[in-house]
Amino acid sequence: MTEAITEDSSKPSLLSIFVNIITAPQDAFGQIRQRPSKLVPLTAIMVSMGLVLAWYFQMLDFDWYIDEVLAQTGAEGDELEQARDAMQSLSRTSFMILGLLGSSAAILAINLLQAMYLSLASALGNDRLSFGYWFSLSCWCGMPALLSVIAIAVNIALSSNGQLSPFDMDPLALPNLGVPVTDPSMRSLLNSISLPMIWGLVLLILGYRQWSERSLGFTVAIVGMPYVLVYGVWAYFILG
Repeated sequence: MTEAITEDSSKPSLLSIFVNIITAPQDAFGQIRQRPSKLVPLTAIMVSMGLVLAWYFQMLDFDWYIDEVLAQTGAEGDELEQARDAMQSLSRTSFMILGLLGSSAAILAINLLQAMYLSLASALGNDRLSFGYWFSLSCWCGMPALLSVIAIAVNIALSSNGQLSPFDMDPLALPNLGVPVTDPSMRSLLNSISLPMIWGLVLLILGYRQWSERSLGFTVAIVGMPYVLVYGVWAYFILG
């Protein structure tokens, strides 16, 4: 089992961790153990995603956006009109604020839950790594999400008429990479999976393996289990 963490007087820089988490993950995992920072990576993802969402709602053809969202729900007749009235009762700014709050809350919740789960697994395995280390690892392993932010920004910049569907916003999401899907509910599920998300999960698996000194198979099972459960249950309710 791993030994308790001791303080190192020569802590790595945050820039070095950022570069290494992309280019040399093994080095980054060692640096994160020396300096388990959380605020910088978490803020970088939340702020960058918030800025791109604010830009999206500012350039949006709002009436078209309402029609596009309602078209994906499959609502008809009176139900459709009621949904339209409800959406039109909210301003563009209200939608933007809700989007910003929802995005930030989701990012924070995912990292907190992931860290809680990994710290529990660590405690059961007697790895002697506290919640703070796993929270830091989770935040840093989410840094590939910045690629989605960049891709979304490019997509927004290329959308001159303001008619960019929220389902098409991230070009790195699986449906936008050519994964065939026709059911709107299933598309929502697949839209939540992107290449940067998969990259982040792989980083988390590698980081957990390096810190816990477990086998690759054991690590994949431990880290991947929550994802299998969440997406399995989600798909069950869609297809069931």
